[in-house]
Amino acid sequence: MISVSDITYLIGGRPLYENASMFIRPKDRIGLIGLNGKGKTTLLRLINGDIQVTSGSISKSNDCTIGFLNQD
Repeated sequence: MISVSDITYLIGGRPLYENASMFIRPKDRIGLIGLNGKGKTTLLRLINGDIQVTSGSISKSNDCTIGFLNQD
C-alpha cells in the first residue's frame, strides 16, 4: 500500500506538486506516463524516500517494492 496525502513539493520555490493525494492498494500495478520534465521520476523518488516532500506525508507498507530505472 502507498498513501500520498496532501503533498507539496517545491523546486526553486515553485510547486511541482501542490496538495496532491493518491492511494495505491496492495497488488495494484501502475505506470506513469507523461511528457519529459513533468515530474514522473520525482514522484517515484518522493515515494521511495530518496527526496523529501515540502509538506504533506507519504507512507508505504514494508512489503511494498518500487521498480524503476534511473535516468542518470
